[in-house]
Amino acid sequence: DESQLSHFNSYKIKNRVMGIDLNPNYIGWSIVDWKSESEYNIIKSGVYIIKDLNDKEKELKRLKLSSEDPKRIFISNKRNFEMIEISKNLMNIALYYHCELISLEKLDIRPKDNNKGKKYNIVVNNQWIRNKFINNLKKRCVLNSVNFLEVAPDYSSFIGNFLFRSEKLPDMILASIELGRRGNEYYSQYIKKTKDPKKNIIQPEIISFLSLYSKSLEEFGLQNQFGTDFIKLYYIIT
Repeated sequence: DESQLSHFNSYKIKNRVMGIDLNPNYIGWSIVDWKSESEYNIIKSGVYIIKDLNDKEKELKRLKLSSEDPKRIFISNKRNFEMIEISKNLMNIALYYHCELISLEKLDIRPKDNNKGKKYNIVVNNQWIRNKFINNLKKRCVLNSVNFLEVAPDYSSFIGNFLFRSEKLPDMILASIELGRRGNEYYSQYIKKTKDPKKNIIQPEIISFLSLYSKSLEEFGLQNQFGTDFIKLYYIIT
């Protein structure tokens, strides 16, 4: 009975957000309580690794096995199964910790040349069943009354790794924290309307993160010549 399921899972903790960072080989996630844009408490985090399946697929292709070969079919079915299981597991974690919101990057992935080599293109274009994963997670959010939000992904990995590097967590988890911050800000400003709206959610206000920002600059041996512009800083560092 879906109505009973929804009622059972209705208790949510305000401003507790699960952020999810997706890439073809790794899925990073974090659950964070956001006291403000810059004050936070990490409740739980983790990484799902699907690289082995992608590597196995590449190996079978290297051996020139057709897509109809039983080994290729097995890997394809295995990947589909694992992505649905990851979606299910993430939903169970979000419910266990009473998350108010699940936030992840909104990507428009179409087959293209990513200018990073043939092997990279194969992984991104052919092996990443992102839509199936997202649609399954959306369905579970609806059934369990968990808010679901896709946010702009621009510079999320860079900003996440720059601001939250002191947490000493893997890159994809740090990116998920930043995506969770964006989700919480958008949800608070434009849906709950508990905060005044801002024009730019992608770039956090430097003044709020000044201690973290200054510490990261010091570790990179840089002076603050960039004002509040994370994008300018990104191109200087990279």
